[in-house]
Amino acid sequence: MARPPKKPEDRRTESVRVPLTEAEKEALEAVAADDETKPVTWAREAILKALKRRQERR
Repeated sequence: MARPPKKPEDRRTESVRVPLTEAEKEALEAVAADDETKPVTWAREAILKALKRRQERR
């Protein structure tokens, strides 16, 4: 059985390309592995947390 489709407002359709050095990419992969998640998921969560903190300061 397939999972139900997401609501349009919950779909992630946009992306941002972030250039990294090889060392930065390896560090990202390591912390993501420590958290048992994918690097893209770890990075998205870190970005959204930082964005939320910034918005709260305004």
